[in-house]
Amino acid sequence: LLNAGLAKRFALNEAGAALTPRINLGLGYELADRQVSLTSTFGEIGGFPHFGVNSPEVGRLRLLAGAGLEWSMNHNFGLALDYQGSFQDNYTEHMGIFSVKAKF
Repeated sequence: LLNAGLAKRFALNEAGAALTPRINLGLGYELADRQVSLTSTFGEIGGFPHFGVNSPEVGRLRLLAGAGLEWSMNHNFGLALDYQGSFQDNYTEHMGIFSVKAKF
């Protein structure tokens, strides 16, 4: 996994308020199996058949991309909203993250 990010803090006042936008871009390469198989049963209960599930075969190369914004209200409290995406053949993943940061 290779990932690079950029962030720049913009101070809003002397009490510690600031906005920090950030972005990241990366590449990953899958070394394990490209397809996962799962077989399941219902334990030792007789009469129930087992079943199997196969995942789609995904590409080995993965593009990672993200962006976010942190709002520091003062030196002790802040809010952040981030997006992270993962893109590869036959598989796309999106994730949103909202976080609250507090110093005690």
